[in-house]
Amino acid sequence: MKKKILINQIARSIIILTFLVNLFSSNDKIAQTNGELPLRSEIAVEQTWNLEDIFKTPELWEADFKWAEKAIEKYKTFEGKLSNSAQDLLACIKFDDEVGIKISRLYLYASLAKDLDLGVAENQARYERISALASNLSAASSYIRPEILAIPEDKIWSFVKNEEGLKVYKHQFEDLLRTKAHTLTPKEEELMALAGPVRDVPETVFGMFNNADIQFPTVKDENGNDIKISHGRYGAAMYSTDRAYRERVYKGLYKPFEDYKNTLVALFNGNIKSAMFNAKARNYKSTREASLDPNNVPLEVYDNLVNTVGQNLEPLHRWGKLKKKILGI
Repeated sequence: MKKKILINQIARSIIILTFLVNLFSSNDKIAQTNGELPLRSEIAVEQTWNLEDIFKTPELWEADFKWAEKAIEKYKTFEGKLSNSAQDLLACIKFDDEVGIKISRLYLYASLAKDLDLGVAENQARYERISALASNLSAASSYIRPEILAIPEDKIWSFVKNEEGLKVYKHQFEDLLRTKAHTLTPKEEELMALAGPVRDVPETVFGMFNNADIQFPTVKDENGNDIKISHGRYGAAMYSTDRAYRERVYKGLYKPFEDYKNTLVALFNGNIKSAMFNAKARNYKSTREASLDPNNVPLEVYDNLVNTVGQNLEPLHRWGKLKKKILGI
């Protein structure tokens, strides 16, 4: 029931992991590549991720992919039966969990393989295949939430009480019941799932631009060597003791974004419209509420955090002034 959330969490984890790997491995490669970005084949093995920890071979990935394809049909065998008995409900949820685990591993492998070199068509195709399959599986399983919510609440808790296997899903049922007002009909949920890849287009396009197509300039480092800027090298450069070098890298990193500001504004606008569509379709009052509600974060908590931080910025401002004074800037 939460495959999309799992995939988003994996994507965020990959971004963080990539940044950390680049941050701590950039400097020692610069001298060896005359300032140019090294190919993956030139990177020390211990500084690369090992995809065999996920799947030993691409063939094993394909085997699990075929299993996941067949899961689309198997989902149909549970539809309309979830209220029949606790055992039927448990069987469906356990199968959905199994699919979620498989899809997460398939997506992680494909995403990491794609990121090795965004110019490799085979890896890009694998990633597109699993993204499409994840969307189709979400559509195939979209009846689960509304069908469970159609069961009287006392009957759900009776199922949980009498079926040991359902007890581990107690919080999941509580969360599902909490968001009942924002769960649509089975057909509407299916349409929302099918629309997922379309709504993700702005983010997908920006990802390709930001990680593959964008061309960063070359600047002089602390020793006068030419260094081609990258996201990873930017992180490393920010730890340099040479302020002038840090400034060159900082300005160089953002120059290409300025050159494509109209395109980026259009993508940003598309992302906002996607969020507005989701909020309106699911009966939320705002995109902010739609973003916070899945994690059960009240708007008051968010507002209180923002206000509290805003009211206690004086120490940060004093620190900034002191730093400027010491650095003479």
